[in-house]
Amino acid sequence: MARVFVAAVEGAGPRAAEAALARGLDALGSTATAPWTLVIPPADGLSRDERALSGQLATALGGDGARPQELRAVSRGAAVARYQLSVQRRGDQLEAHAGLYDAGPLAWLARLKLDVTVGGPGGALTAGADHLLFRPLDELSPDARHRTLAGLLEVADPEVVVGDGRFVALGAAAGAPRSHHLGLMLVADNAVAHDLVWAWMLGLEACDVPWLHALALRGFGPGALDDVELLGDDPEPFRRRLEGVLRPAGLAEIPTRYQTTLGVALPVDVLPCAPGPPASRALAWLAAQTEHPERRESLKFCPPFSLLAGARTPGAFPTHDRVLAVGPEATAAVLSDVRVDRARQRAGSFAAAFLRRSSAQFWDLRLSDGRTVLLAALAEEAPSPARIGRAAAALTRHSSLAWPRESRYRAVQAWVLRRLRRVRLPSPVVHARRIHRLQERPWRKLWLQGPPLRDDSA
Repeated sequence: MARVFVAAVEGAGPRAAEAALARGLDALGSTATAPWTLVIPPADGLSRDERALSGQLATALGGDGARPQELRAVSRGAAVARYQLSVQRRGDQLEAHAGLYDAGPLAWLARLKLDVTVGGPGGALTAGADHLLFRPLDELSPDARHRTLAGLLEVADPEVVVGDGRFVALGAAAGAPRSHHLGLMLVADNAVAHDLVWAWMLGLEACDVPWLHALALRGFGPGALDDVELLGDDPEPFRRRLEGVLRPAGLAEIPTRYQTTLGVALPVDVLPCAPGPPASRALAWLAAQTEHPERRESLKFCPPFSLLAGARTPGAFPTHDRVLAVGPEATAAVLSDVRVDRARQRAGSFAAAFLRRSSAQFWDLRLSDGRTVLLAALAEEAPSPARIGRAAAALTRHSSLAWPRESRYRAVQAWVLRRLRRVRLPSPVVHARRIHRLQERPWRKLWLQGPPLRDDSA
């Protein structure tokens, strides 16, 4: 049975967190002897006390032996390998951190949050995926997300998971601040069990989070809270503390919540669309505008425009003279609509994109009723929230929409990664079943044993 230790962090400062961490590790009683390998998310935007937890975890796991090794994130330039998977779907490959093949026992550190862009709790699995995988989770379809997380656990199943919930982010915005004080720390010996407990505290069940349910069916962890041994402090106070917190709205619900809060209509007409990577990225961008007080007020003076992210619901068509289309399906849906009589693409040059500060393609449309529409199209499957913001600012000439900001270094790095994904440079292929530290896992043994034999004696 998987075990999760619930620790209340009493007081502020690094010593309180260190004491809670020591209690959790002592309760789990890990017996790993090889040098540990740590998966720690970047410390961007964290306080000094929050940043200190990674060093405390390294010290606690290292003990008198060798200091644990920390894996650099794939998004920061770490080498990638293609792992040949063997559990559930033979022949599948997963592009992940190359250092996982020879790594010792793994410890994951996660900053707890609510991640509506991937439809569930932002716990160990989303933090590990952001750090170790080549493609972000919100770029994947729901089915591909289930398979990717299963593949991640096949190559990187951790021995220890630490969830830092002293301050949690409960907004849908890209880079939502960790402003809600909870005073919680979770220490677990199974990543699925860790996220199951965190989802329960957020008011979610395993059946409400499709990828948690799918991982439980594949044998990577428990499927219900009754299958988890809860240790430490009472988790009920944390669950009650989160009950009264306003949950972030979905993409289609943002206009209604904006009008209810401010008493004026949101100038962004969100067209009904199917869930997918474009809708997830559009949600992260629009939530960044509506959840921040100053940017929320500045939206009142923004020219109205329509937003379509991903596949369009049949019959829906933009009502405004400016349209922002996110994703190839959205662009094709607008250009191929029967109400469009003529479409002319504006000349796209590097100089024009530099002046607009956006790489979006612009189209002049003439409709059958005589109206003219300006279309800004982002043809990439999952553009970053920063790119969506720059396209919206170029479309409306309202500079405050160009948020969240993206540093030049991050922009160049994202450009290089997009080109690498397009070129598909080959990575070395290794077999996940040969990872020594994972050969004794229960899910691995279950797969090697094969399905039970049919009893024909009756």
